[in-house]
Amino acid sequence: MAMNRPGNENAPLKKTIRRFPTGIVIPPPSKSIMHRALICEALAGVPAAASRIINPAESDDIRATAHALAAILAAPPPLPGAIECGESGSTLRFLLPVAAMQGRVMHFTGRGRLMSRPLSVYEETFRAHGAHLTRTPYGIEVLGPLQPGVYRIPGDVSSQFITGLMLALPVCKADSEIILTTPLESESYVRLTMDVLSHYGITIRETVPGERYTIPGGQKYVAKDYRIESDWSQAAFFLCAAALGQTLEVREMNWDSVQGDKQIMRALSSMHITVAPGPPRDMDGPTAVLHSGGAFGIGRRGRPPGIPLPGGHIFAPRFLRRKQVPEADMTRVVLYVYPPDEGFSGADIDVRDIPDLVPPLAALACFAHGQTRFLNAGRLRLKESDRLAALVSELGAIGADIHAEGDTLIVNGSGGAVLPGGETDAHGDHRIAMALAVAAIGCDGPVTLTGWESVSKSYPGFWEDFEKSDVAEWRQEDE
Repeated sequence: MAMNRPGNENAPLKKTIRRFPTGIVIPPPSKSIMHRALICEALAGVPAAASRIINPAESDDIRATAHALAAILAAPPPLPGAIECGESGSTLRFLLPVAAMQGRVMHFTGRGRLMSRPLSVYEETFRAHGAHLTRTPYGIEVLGPLQPGVYRIPGDVSSQFITGLMLALPVCKADSEIILTTPLESESYVRLTMDVLSHYGITIRETVPGERYTIPGGQKYVAKDYRIESDWSQAAFFLCAAALGQTLEVREMNWDSVQGDKQIMRALSSMHITVAPGPPRDMDGPTAVLHSGGAFGIGRRGRPPGIPLPGGHIFAPRFLRRKQVPEADMTRVVLYVYPPDEGFSGADIDVRDIPDLVPPLAALACFAHGQTRFLNAGRLRLKESDRLAALVSELGAIGADIHAEGDTLIVNGSGGAVLPGGETDAHGDHRIAMALAVAAIGCDGPVTLTGWESVSKSYPGFWEDFEKSDVAEWRQEDE
C-alpha cells in the first residue's frame, strides 16, 4: 500500500494502486441484511450486548444504525439531541418510521449528502397518518406517533421508504396496507426485507405482487439466532477483477440468496463472460452441490473436465443438482469465470433494480469490445455521490471513453487494450473507490486514488482483500 500526504499534513491521503487480488477472498457479511436484522433484534427487545446475530457485518453504516437504534429505543429516553446517521441512507430511511412510532420529538442528523437526499415520500405520508417530519437547519425533526392505515407511496423513488414502513407498522395495534402508486424499483430489496422480517416472526402479505402489501397489526418481533450471509454487491468487485484476469477464489456465498445483486452473474453473462460452477478439485466424483452456505471460487486457468462452456450462459451442470454431500465439503465448491479468448463484449444492461452493480460493471466495461450501456441509471445521482458524474469523471481520468446521456451511462470499451492510468478521486464514495481499484487492473500506468479510505463505509477490509496475494493451493498445482 503506497500512501502519501502531499503538501501538508492536512492534505488528503492518496494511495497508488499497484497490487491486485489473487487467492482466496471471503466478502464481508451483507450490509443490507445486517441493517434489517439489527433493527429487528432491537424491536424484539434484545440489547446489543446480547445480540443473537452470527457473522455480523461491521462498517461505518452498521455502527450508525446500532447507535441510532440505541438512542431511539432508550428507556428512559435520553435528553433531546441528534440521532447521528453518518452517511447511511439506510439508517435514516429505515429508522425515521421507527422513531415516529415512539411519540416524542426526535432529531436526526448526518454527514455528506445524506441530509439532502429525498425524503418527500415520508414528509407527505407521515402527515397523513398523524406524525410530522420537518427539515430544520440542523437536520430532520420527527414527531409521532405514526398511526396505522393505508399508505399510498411511490415505488420508484427508493425501496428504503417501503422497508422503513414494513419495519415499523407491524407493531401498530391495527392493520396497515402499503399501496404503491408507481412501478416498484429495486424490488429485490423489498423481498429481502420481507425475508428478514419473516425470520423474526413478522408476517407481511404481498396481496398484489409489486403493488400492494398488507401488514397485520399487533405483531411482536421474536429474537432468534440469525447468520448474516456474504454480500453479493461486494463480491461483484472480485468477480469483475477475475474477468480482467485475476486468479481468485471467492468463498462463502449463498447460491440461494434473495439479494438482488446476485444478478451480477446475469450481467456478466450478457457481456459474454461465462460463469460456471465446477466441482472442488479435491473431491472424487460428481458429488458437489451449490446451496446456502456453499463457497465459490473464480479463476481463468484450466476448465474443469466435462463442463461445456458456451459463451454468455450461466448454468449448473447435472452433477451440481442437489446431491448428498457433507456440509463441510460445501466450502470447496468452486465457480469459474471465463471471458472468451477473444475478449468480452459490451452489452445493454438495465440497472433499474441493481444500481449498486454499476460501479464494478462500469470499470469492467472500460475494457470490453464495443459499447456498454447502463440503462435506467438515474438513481445513481442520489447516492453518497452523484455516481453517474463520478464514474464519468474518474474512469475518464484514467483514459476510459465514458459519458452519460440522461439516465444512461455509456462506456465505449478499449477492446482489451490497456488504459494509461492517472490521478483519481473517490468523491467520498466507497463504491467509486472500489470501482477504481478494479479499473486499475487494466491500466499500464499507475492509478493514484484520493479518498481510498471511504471504503470503511461498507467494507473496511477491502484493501486488505484486494491487495492480497496468497494464491490458492489448487491454483498453484495448475501452473
